[in-house]
Amino acid sequence: MKCHSGFMRDLMRKTVLSLGIFVFICTCPAATLETKILVQFDGTLAGSSYTLAAGEVDTTGTFAPQGSPVVSGNGSAVLSGDTSANDGFYFDGAGIVGTDSFIMEANLSVDENQSTFANFFDVCGNMFARYYNGSPQFGYWDGSSEPKDSFPSLTVGQIYHVALVWDETANKLELFLDGSSQGSVSGGNLDQAGTMVTFGNFNHSGAGTGRGLNGTLDAVAFSTYTGTIDPASDFALYDDTRLVVNTNGGLEVREGIDSDTYTLKLSRQPLGDVTVQISDTSEPQQVTTDFVSIMFSDANWDVPKTVTVTPVADGDEDDIHGTTLRHVISSAADPDYDAMADVDLGVTIYDDACGQWGYMAADLNRDCQVNLQDLAQMAFEWATCTRPFMDGCIDLNNDGSQLAKPTGEQVLWHDYEVGMFIHYSINTYLDMEWDTPADMDNLVLFNPQDLDTDEWVAAAEAMGAGYIVFVAKHVGGFCMWQTDTSDYSIKNTPYQNGNGDVLAELVASCNARNMPLGVYISPQDRFFGAGVGGNTFDPADQETYNATYRAQLTEVLRDYGPFMEVWFDGNIVAPVNDILAQYAPNAMIFQCPGGAATIRWVGNENGTCPYPGWNAVPQSVADAGTGTAADGTPDGDAWIPNECDARIRNTWFWRTDNAGTLKSVSSLMNMYYNSVGHGAVLLLNMTPDPTGAFPAADVARAAEFGQEVKRRFSQPIAETFGEGYFVTLDLPEPNTINHVITMEDITQGERVREYVIEGLVGGIWQTLASGTAIGHKKIDTFSSVDNVTAVRIRTMQAAATPIIRQLAVYNTDASTYEPPIHPWQTADQWYPDHPATGTDWYVWDIDVTAFVNDAATYELLFEKTSGTDDIEIQTLVFVMDGVERVDLVTELSGQNYYRITVPGIADNMLLRATVRGSGGSSSYGDVKLRLE
Repeated sequence: MKCHSGFMRDLMRKTVLSLGIFVFICTCPAATLETKILVQFDGTLAGSSYTLAAGEVDTTGTFAPQGSPVVSGNGSAVLSGDTSANDGFYFDGAGIVGTDSFIMEANLSVDENQSTFANFFDVCGNMFARYYNGSPQFGYWDGSSEPKDSFPSLTVGQIYHVALVWDETANKLELFLDGSSQGSVSGGNLDQAGTMVTFGNFNHSGAGTGRGLNGTLDAVAFSTYTGTIDPASDFALYDDTRLVVNTNGGLEVREGIDSDTYTLKLSRQPLGDVTVQISDTSEPQQVTTDFVSIMFSDANWDVPKTVTVTPVADGDEDDIHGTTLRHVISSAADPDYDAMADVDLGVTIYDDACGQWGYMAADLNRDCQVNLQDLAQMAFEWATCTRPFMDGCIDLNNDGSQLAKPTGEQVLWHDYEVGMFIHYSINTYLDMEWDTPADMDNLVLFNPQDLDTDEWVAAAEAMGAGYIVFVAKHVGGFCMWQTDTSDYSIKNTPYQNGNGDVLAELVASCNARNMPLGVYISPQDRFFGAGVGGNTFDPADQETYNATYRAQLTEVLRDYGPFMEVWFDGNIVAPVNDILAQYAPNAMIFQCPGGAATIRWVGNENGTCPYPGWNAVPQSVADAGTGTAADGTPDGDAWIPNECDARIRNTWFWRTDNAGTLKSVSSLMNMYYNSVGHGAVLLLNMTPDPTGAFPAADVARAAEFGQEVKRRFSQPIAETFGEGYFVTLDLPEPNTINHVITMEDITQGERVREYVIEGLVGGIWQTLASGTAIGHKKIDTFSSVDNVTAVRIRTMQAAATPIIRQLAVYNTDASTYEPPIHPWQTADQWYPDHPATGTDWYVWDIDVTAFVNDAATYELLFEKTSGTDDIEIQTLVFVMDGVERVDLVTELSGQNYYRITVPGIADNMLLRATVRGSGGSSSYGDVKLRLE
């Protein structure tokens, strides 16, 4: 939506009713900066030297070209990308890098076909913002690892402002794209390999050249700083100049009584004179001003100007009047100001009597004034409709009716937040993780002596679990209930003389303690020759097995339910929706086609949800039933949230050799931050030993985890709720804080698209955290900030008016979490004369069984490592036990780059690629996988 006066009048009309006064101001505290490099390529390039133009800055005296960039004469430098010349520019950062916090910026555009490495920036060979195999990423080397994150691909030919902000004190690197944060990474100190700082290329003595950007640099800058960076004012190159209107803390205009003075200033030096005109748009006129226009010249742009606004008396002492003061800004020399041609300033003028307009007492102070500090930044951002704050205006006419919304059962499931998975089967007695083909002689081993499901439920309660999911049948086919469908079941074991029924015992314990129970009934069944999803190894057996599975599902749901969740691990090919509708109409359904699924697998078994973890998916994904977190979209058609399954040990089933793999409380809390803290639900596995009891160490660790969650988050310093684009929480006294928890009222949909958390310190709002998705819950962590007197969430972008269910602040004295980092593994290779490099299409089966150890989503990359030609991929499918699964492969942005979604482990797993050489057979390359 474009900004226009109608939008502003509507915004003002809505705000006047609740606040009485509305004004756009900006009170952003700026960091202290020292510009080292500022080059707009207006100078001249000759050989290996660049001569600065007037106004350009190089305090190091070392700024120079590398390779053969072309300065085009119109204020830009053209770079040729992946060449041995390594085109770009550099300066010597000795005495700066490794000592100071800094900001590195460029206004740039990209062309097609970026190289394997295409660097926007490089610092000392170890810090970067770049394309890597077609995907943008940023990060650095800390001496032992490479903390990094991704950001969106850039549209070819479009100019972007890209900035890297390095906080030397916090050892944190943050990337901004057009003024909007794309996330941050942190770790140890930057490990320096030199002092060279480059723009548009890369320099590292051990890595060679040919890692440059294919595109254009319009301007570059490098500044050191102290304090807190505000992207609204502290970037040297950001194009969107803003008019800042500061009312000095409050505005009160009473009819015929008082006047009020505005202070106006510009946020950066313009390229020429700027004229600001203010006029009253209302009829009849409501105010007068003491000037017609104000001019900011190039010489005095930083000198604030003032204007007095006086209400026009009309004799109606009981009326409240609203008006819009329009700022018209023009500068022939600086086209950037054209974006400000429609900035409105809404003002409400009211009479001299207090308390007659239905305002709450909290809205007004003793002098009938509204404190405008809480409205400052967001109001102005709405008015201007320009970055860096937003990609577009918020449409206040949108009531959110079009958004996907959860059912009542889904809302309740979200509130559980943590569940307990229980894996227990014949595997436990065979000391193995994955079932072998059924051996009836092994059933004599199943005879637990200490099985007490009441203790299982008590352990779940101590862990803080809101529900349990029990594995009634795992992939081997062993049934933990008295079934008529299979001899491979508990009825043929010594347990309770063949009359044992663990599922029935657990149902009774859960009912007695009001613990919701879900059930996992694997479609995969090796006893009946069925693989992942219930696909039989012999197609002739499919119909028979489908009937068997339907009978098993009916037995469990009809005779033991109702259940709050039903798990179909790896999806299911047998038709079961009619059974679910009859016997589990209110259950959460995990992985089931035909529109039955109400929750989805997150895409890994590490208990982590990528951020943002949007709750909605396209209808096609909901119908397929196999969606993962990667399919989430804020504007999806169906609400199918993420469940994050994970293990407290390194295996799902108890083993004699894994007691030492019990996860620490710290690891479990990191998992909690990455799942519940990203709006998902964590399902943490516990597994009984051969006695039928959970190991004592596991029970203790689960309880410690539950206690730590309570310790950190059960008692907030303060909390509140509210509706609107600002929700502010006043703290009872100045406090130190390091966590903020925010929750949306998801019953009305996931509305927030971008937000900032700010703290009031010494009367100045400071940015504490920012993000995109909130959904059910977002946990934001940051370094401790002292003397905070208030916290607010400022919604930058939303699909409809935000409804904040909870805004709570904490001081946990605990470290923040870190996202997981997964290394690449090489599964296969090609080389000259390999069939994959020939001119004819070749079907290449790549065995990845040894590399796919978990049900998870994997990244797959066919990466050329040397040579002039690459390979071309016609088709790619994933093959599980001989069954081709085209639906598990998604092509990603970037050459020969894919996502593979593995819903379950099979005996044999292949990548089947139809490939050929693209122009020749001279290349070498690797086929690489890693956990996403």
